[in-house]
Amino acid sequence: GPRTLSFALPEGLPASNVWLWLKRRGTWLDYRSLSAPWITDDLLNQAGIKIDLPVEPQAIVEALVYAGEGPRVEFKGELPPQKTRSSNPFKTIAAFANGDGGTIVFGIDRDESTINGLHVDDITVARDSLGQMIRSRVIPTPGFKITHHVVDGKDLLLLDVESGVSPPYGLVVDSGSRDRPEYYVRRGASTYFAQPSDLAEAIRRRDR
Repeated sequence: GPRTLSFALPEGLPASNVWLWLKRRGTWLDYRSLSAPWITDDLLNQAGIKIDLPVEPQAIVEALVYAGEGPRVEFKGELPPQKTRSSNPFKTIAAFANGDGGTIVFGIDRDESTINGLHVDDITVARDSLGQMIRSRVIPTPGFKITHHVVDGKDLLLLDVESGVSPPYGLVVDSGSRDRPEYYVRRGASTYFAQPSDLAEAIRRRDR
């Protein structure tokens, strides 16, 4: 029956992308975000705490949808077209790399937070094309991983961007502006032009 369970957390509540998952005999029942912005992944690791997240693609995507957009999550309905001059989603990729990293989910309507899927002829070609565009548009190229997931028969691509080790990371607007990149940072669920103080903080974090 109903009861209360308590878990001791001597170092406080962990922060980054930490979830409480409820399951019964291997079946996932529910999940909740336990994020707290004042605790980092490094502190979590130092405390010897390991969080085992489920590997089921649908559970991973549903967890991101449930949490919604935020400092480390953004939704995009479609992939950027090849050879696009648009700044989306590359400014967000640069912002994630200048901060704590983050995930962009392609194939989710950001207004309704519904899974619509991607409408592409070849998902592998689309994934490789996205990777090539990131390498040409974001300098220096941050660490990233693109994975393909199928949820309810719909194709999604998850782009995980690492917190950069060589900030600041900038966006190349066009081929003639590689020496004049634009810099961005993440605040809440939005991406903004970086101020000089933002870039200085990113460099200080690298040197810690």
